[in-house]
Amino acid sequence: MKVKIIALTLSLLMIALSICSCTRQKQDSDIGTTDTTVNNPTTNLTPEEILKPIENDFKSRTEAKYSNINGKDVTVYGFYIHANETENNPNFSQAVLIDQCTNYKKAHPDERVTLSFTSFYLSIYAAACIDPESPNYGKMKSLQSEEYTSDGFVRISHLLLEAARYGVEVTIVARRNSDIDHNEYFLSHLNDDAYIEGKKISDFMTYRKSFWTAYDDRGATDMMHNKLLAVSNYTDYSGNDHGKAIWVGSVNLDGINEDGSNGNTGAQSALIVAEHDELWKVVQNFITIMVDYCDQEQALIFRRLINSLNTEQITLINEGRGDEIPEDEQIVYIGTATDSIFELYFTSFGGTTNSWDTVNNPYCKYISKLSPSISGGDYIECLWVNPKYKQDFFWSDTAMKYIANAFKNNPNTKNVVNFWLPGANAEYFADLKEGENVGVCSINEIDYAYHNKDLQISYAENGVRHYVTLYNSLNMHGGSMYYQTNTLLVIHETEQTGNYTYLTYKSMYAPHIDFDNKRVTTEN
Repeated sequence: MKVKIIALTLSLLMIALSICSCTRQKQDSDIGTTDTTVNNPTTNLTPEEILKPIENDFKSRTEAKYSNINGKDVTVYGFYIHANETENNPNFSQAVLIDQCTNYKKAHPDERVTLSFTSFYLSIYAAACIDPESPNYGKMKSLQSEEYTSDGFVRISHLLLEAARYGVEVTIVARRNSDIDHNEYFLSHLNDDAYIEGKKISDFMTYRKSFWTAYDDRGATDMMHNKLLAVSNYTDYSGNDHGKAIWVGSVNLDGINEDGSNGNTGAQSALIVAEHDELWKVVQNFITIMVDYCDQEQALIFRRLINSLNTEQITLINEGRGDEIPEDEQIVYIGTATDSIFELYFTSFGGTTNSWDTVNNPYCKYISKLSPSISGGDYIECLWVNPKYKQDFFWSDTAMKYIANAFKNNPNTKNVVNFWLPGANAEYFADLKEGENVGVCSINEIDYAYHNKDLQISYAENGVRHYVTLYNSLNMHGGSMYYQTNTLLVIHETEQTGNYTYLTYKSMYAPHIDFDNKRVTTEN
């Protein structure tokens, strides 16, 4: 079945640029106003116009600026690649950010510059064209025998080595091979000379292979499953210096197919968040801790440590005692008095396994917001994509029942529930009738070539509409929240801050839905 993309109207894509009056306690009135880049803002956007990359170094799908976040302006670059697409690979933005971090070090040789990178799969052959003058800029391919080519392609593995050669403090943690052994590749280069007299790559690079249990089934445990990049500084290709940035996503550094598509052909998502110092600190701290727990026998110790730190730190933050957390130990971020938009979590989540915990588990926190007691009859939305949804454990079954009951008990013809969840139980939603108690109800239990794992929820509370997206690396099985290491980034927008990130990703996750007319559209 061929999917037909229905273009969103201007009214959905234009952003309210009014001054924010957010609902989080102690929030200042001007936090989180949004300046966004909107592609071709015409009244009848074509699919190509909606999805056209923005003209920036990263070739992102979206670019949104949030003002006065902890005293700084934060930019979010969004990336999305559809199944089997040959361009728009989020790994390209990783290559650019690594290269630009190195460029900053070249221009500021006396400054300490750091780069931390993790990936479940790691291909040493995956290469990106990072020459802005090349017609291939933004494309990727596999380089089997060369580190780089004359037409601008360079292996990402080589970029990581080059960063260390120039004196960037590089940390790498990876688990599985996409092709040959990345362990052998990086270890073989540690003794190479750096570009700094008397120094070796090993003086600047910390490399670890995670030896935790290999992926064997949908409930695999003890898995290092994060896909992260954090840089302390970078210089863009126009010569402008920037501060801290993180990259988070669903895509590993997979191999690249002959046609330039990702080795994992499913849809993928990723984000770069730039100039958010607190998010960078949390990512940096987490990877620094993980380096010491890469052996199989340390997996259990590590996950218990992360669970304990999450539980203790969230408790302290909620009690107003977050300043008691040592700066180099904080691994969770749930916002501040001057940031109601961003949250960042690593698993193992805090609290206890197999409980509906709205304090420590962000899924529970935001799914609970669908409750009719909160929405008061106003419409709600829940859009969820995940390649592996296991219904047979406490949390997933509870979540599905909770969502279904929220829609049943809050009838509204503007409601939207849209799932691509192989393994989910559609019977819970059988009572929902489009045009009667719900606008759109589309529950897809088959595998539709998705690898991103993102959840979107919209609800109204106290007269303010909220738009929440949980970008993450968690497959929905019992191990992902409590036995593996995964990443979850929340972007919590409102009608005052602007909801461009939410709406743009919504159009990508659910191209088969005409949200204006509240109907599912397909053509044979």
